[in-house]
Amino acid sequence: MDEILLFQTSPHENGVTATIAELLAEHLAKAHIPHKLLSLTKRPIRPCCHCGFCQSHPSSCSLDSANDQAPEMLNALRRAPFLVVFAPIYFYALPANFKALIDRSQRFWQSHQGLETENALPTLVLLHAARSHGDHLFSGALLTLTYFLKMLSRTIEASYTFRGLESVADIPTHIPLANALPSLVSLLSRKYEETLS
Repeated sequence: MDEILLFQTSPHENGVTATIAELLAEHLAKAHIPHKLLSLTKRPIRPCCHCGFCQSHPSSCSLDSANDQAPEMLNALRRAPFLVVFAPIYFYALPANFKALIDRSQRFWQSHQGLETENALPTLVLLHAARSHGDHLFSGALLTLTYFLKMLSRTIEASYTFRGLESVADIPTHIPLANALPSLVSLLSRKYEETLS
């Protein structure tokens, strides 16, 4: 059965990002919407070294090994009928291990596998930051995610950004997040129904 994939990218196992992902998972479970939570936390991802191997070996990477989980993670993100990406913002950017995984999608750029957008699969993006201000707080991350997801033959259908979430203790009283959850569940419910049609 097709499942909605919830992809948590923070290095903190029980931090804000993981808690928000688990909160949405609880709402989906109550709505009987099949889903799977996939975490990048503590996953070994070797960073791209620009060796050129993928240019001469399309869709392959010289870093692929039993001790590297980039291929497994990328394949899961490519296959999911609907994907939700959760990410914190550090210094106006995505966390390091997630950026390492993003760079490893170069294999798809070199093989031109992710350049068609006509049948791109939908993705929902949820970003949060501790800062409460900053005109371009999420702009760089959203641009990075746009092109990363394009390499996976995906497109951002909607994005949600939340400020002022510095710790897990901030979540219960964060009104914008609380107000967004019902619409997120409704959107994901519609998307799941579309996969059945």
